[in-house]
Amino acid sequence: MPRRSSGSYARVRTDSTAPADPPLASPDPETRPVLIPARVAAFSRLHVRTFVLGLSVLLGFLPGAPPTAAAFGSGFDFALIGDMPYTPEDEVRFERLVRDVNGHRPRVEWVLHVGDLRGGGKSPCSNEVLAGRFARMQRFAEPFVLTPGDNDYLDCRKTDPHERLAYLRGLFFPDPDRTTGGKSMRVESQSRRAGFEPFVENVMWEKKGVLFATIHALGVDRMPDPHPDLTAARNAAAIAWIEAVFARARELGSPGVFLATQADPWMVTGPPAVARRVCRGAPESESPCLAKRGGIEPLYDALENAVTAFGKPVVLATGDLHYFRVDKPLLVERTRGDEDPRTLENFTRVEAFGSPYIHWVRIGVDPRDRDVFSFHPEVIPENQLGGAGER
Repeated sequence: MPRRSSGSYARVRTDSTAPADPPLASPDPETRPVLIPARVAAFSRLHVRTFVLGLSVLLGFLPGAPPTAAAFGSGFDFALIGDMPYTPEDEVRFERLVRDVNGHRPRVEWVLHVGDLRGGGKSPCSNEVLAGRFARMQRFAEPFVLTPGDNDYLDCRKTDPHERLAYLRGLFFPDPDRTTGGKSMRVESQSRRAGFEPFVENVMWEKKGVLFATIHALGVDRMPDPHPDLTAARNAAAIAWIEAVFARARELGSPGVFLATQADPWMVTGPPAVARRVCRGAPESESPCLAKRGGIEPLYDALENAVTAFGKPVVLATGDLHYFRVDKPLLVERTRGDEDPRTLENFTRVEAFGSPYIHWVRIGVDPRDRDVFSFHPEVIPENQLGGAGER
């Protein structure tokens, strides 16, 4: 049975205003068949449709069913997941997640995974494991989009990350111009641009004027960097792709841009002034909580410049820490040295759930809403640790 929205959600701002319904037509007292003039018939059909719409709106406001843009036909939803499944226990929960996503109504338009399909040291990085993960992702009824994580190839033990990345690309991106999943969706791949032919995983697509894109970016927490060639190539492609995405957004007049990557640029965040006080580094050095993360240092300026110039809502979806959160952590670089650094207010980060928390985030998209994006954590009761599914 199709599942209605759970009712648990986090929202920056929700527009729940619906137009008032006109009065319903009075029923005809006659029950025998009659011939109705065309104009009267059209008028009656209009009021039937109005009644159905009004009933749908009423149902949308019942307890446990918060109204969404998709419910009113003005927007749509999609699913955000990441960092899963890792363990055999995760795999059981993940099957519930697939059923939950597939059964959601209104249906989601696609499923976006921000990488790390396997646990770094909890499962082998073999062809068999990766192929098994691919098969699981194809159980989603809608298009499936992946941006790779470090666990998917870079941190594979006793293997060549160059070879593992090549295998991953061939498996998950067999056609650079289309997604995989239960349904296929057309995308634009960076691999079609000169100089970036290997980067089939960096894609962009548009729906209702809103632009979406994946960016292959990974943090490097072990120094010195064991694979500087891969890091340099990733970052060059990422910066070029960010520029291309925002150039396209300007061409389209997009009301908002949604980006997704595995790397979490802000592993520990909070009000900058507070973070600096409670998270102290060495004397004369930046607070570790505000410092740029290794391996993705060039991306901070690229994001700041693009977001500032765009001036409209931008979201970056990340994985990495397996901790659902929605915040605004992108600092204005010229204020970094201030006592209370500024953050960019039109930029939002949403981080997906991850193992062992096998849940998903429903992203609402409404081009007519000034915030464009809304964030709804879909916590599956049977997957809660210690919940009904764990007893």
